[in-house]
Amino acid sequence: MRKITGILVLFLAIWSPAIAGGNDINLKQFYGQFRDTANSQFNSLCKDLGQALNFIPLAPPEPYGITGFDVGVGITLLKINQDSDYWKYATSDMEQPPMLPVPKLSAQKGLPLGLDVGAVLAFIPQSNVNLVGAELRWALLRGGFVKPAIGIRGSYTKLLGIPHLNFQTETIDASISKQIAIITPYVGVGQVFTQGKASFDYTDPDTNAVTSVELNTKALSETRGIAGIRLSMLLLSITAEVDFSRIISYNFKLSAGF
Repeated sequence: MRKITGILVLFLAIWSPAIAGGNDINLKQFYGQFRDTANSQFNSLCKDLGQALNFIPLAPPEPYGITGFDVGVGITLLKINQDSDYWKYATSDMEQPPMLPVPKLSAQKGLPLGLDVGAVLAFIPQSNVNLVGAELRWALLRGGFVKPAIGIRGSYTKLLGIPHLNFQTETIDASISKQIAIITPYVGVGQVFTQGKASFDYTDPDTNAVTSVELNTKALSETRGIAGIRLSMLLLSITAEVDFSRIISYNFKLSAGF
């Protein structure tokens, strides 16, 4: 229990700087720059956000079992093109680092029949971007001394904190793992589906004319490869994962459970 409490305290310490700041998503500034091409640029922005804000597995497919659970803190580092115009004008300070950090708090709980459920709470520091998500996993093979574990998963995330932006992701994936002593490597492949819609009034700074703006994504879908490894030491685990897609994310988690 002390380990779990320590993890929660660490996450709250990380969360404390997450107040509105230079990383705020500012779609009125974004629209003012692009106007005629705003919808296509919005699609590009949502593709990147979908890779950052979807439900990252950060766990092999082995089920936790009916008494098992895992609670942890983690971070996703998204390798973005900070020189792209859609990132430059989508944020308040018009600059982004090459690696966008997304700290996360996650929890998983084992259920009968090889099922696991999970939840995540995440944010982009110094911004108005927060999200919640949930997952359901099923182990087709639970793994053993010889057999690998094979599982499938469905997940959902929802963006919070930006009233004029409706943004969500759905993900399906399959993965395989094999525990070797205290190390469990795993690989997988999945599909991330992203939907974004923005509605707001834009006031032209030159004419003061007000325009009602609606931005919508097309059907956005990205294939994602997954490669990770978990190191388990008694009640503590360290997990590292790389997700390969149109852009790459690096993911790390420290957790406690059994």
